[in-house]
Amino acid sequence: MKYKNETENILEKQKYLELFTNKKDNPTEKQKVALEKALDIRKFEIELYWKRGTYFWAFIAVAFTSYFIVLTTDITKTGISQEFKDELTFLLNLLGLFLSISWFFVNKGSKYWQENWEKHVDLLENEIMGPLYKTIVLRNNFWDRYNPIKSFPYSVGKINQLISFAVIFLWLFLLIRFIVIKLNFCIQCISCNYIVISSFFLFLFIILFLSAETSEPNGKELNMKKREIE
Repeated sequence: MKYKNETENILEKQKYLELFTNKKDNPTEKQKVALEKALDIRKFEIELYWKRGTYFWAFIAVAFTSYFIVLTTDITKTGISQEFKDELTFLLNLLGLFLSISWFFVNKGSKYWQENWEKHVDLLENEIMGPLYKTIVLRNNFWDRYNPIKSFPYSVGKINQLISFAVIFLWLFLLIRFIVIKLNFCIQCISCNYIVISSFFLFLFIILFLSAETSEPNGKELNMKKREIE
């Protein structure tokens, strides 16, 4: 069994619903089963999203702890050479950077599959139980966004991705700073660290305040594809 190279694009809701109907089956029953499966898989994807996050947080925390323990180790008391300490610091830095980038990609991938199944729910639920998932509480008051005692539809996924992106920057900054010091670059390069850090976190704050709101999770237009088996 193998998949065809070309996939069928689905751009209309009716064409999507036809995937779950045929002359032999009751369309409503088949769509009902599909909706139940989509809801179950969506719930499963959300559970996996947080489990994966906890998994990566644990490894990144260990990497951070090990990095700063090695960095602050007094070589005169441990008997290790400065060269070995530098190599171990460099290794842990690269490991932390790799784990952080992997965590960022996993967040994006998990969010993609969650939105994929939300799209199926959006398309199937009307005929089965009505627009339950598409009908949400409206929060359009500007001050609700910043009111500390009011709720607001911020995207947990977006904020989590922003955090993982900030951790990538932190590891990258530590790596570049370590290399700069080891190569004896000019002191002006090191003194600009505060400017780099301030600029980056200003950028993060702007994104957080302007783009962290929950958006149309699956896009306003229908754009899906179906794999074909030869």
